[in-house]
Amino acid sequence: MKRLWGYLSVITATVFFGIATPFDKILLQEMHPLAIAALTYTLAGIFLFTIRQSPLKERALTVLNKKNNSENFISKKDYVILIATALCTACIAPIL
Repeated sequence: MKRLWGYLSVITATVFFGIATPFDKILLQEMHPLAIAALTYTLAGIFLFTIRQSPLKERALTVLNKKNNSENFISKKDYVILIATALCTACIAPIL
């Protein structure tokens, strides 16, 4: 169960990315790429907010908060990767 949520997150993100790409191509004819990126992140925030406010929140938190032997800190290397990913996906990729 330790790695299950990581794998599930990767698969879910990949599916949503695959679904969003054709819609983004359609929207690209009418909208600026940065507006599409803002819309994508706004929709993701609304989705997460909805999950947080739903009755499923407690069930999801009990599953996610199980004890495991994973890292409890973020190293400097992780911050560099996180910032590079955020810059590439939110700023550079929509411009291309």
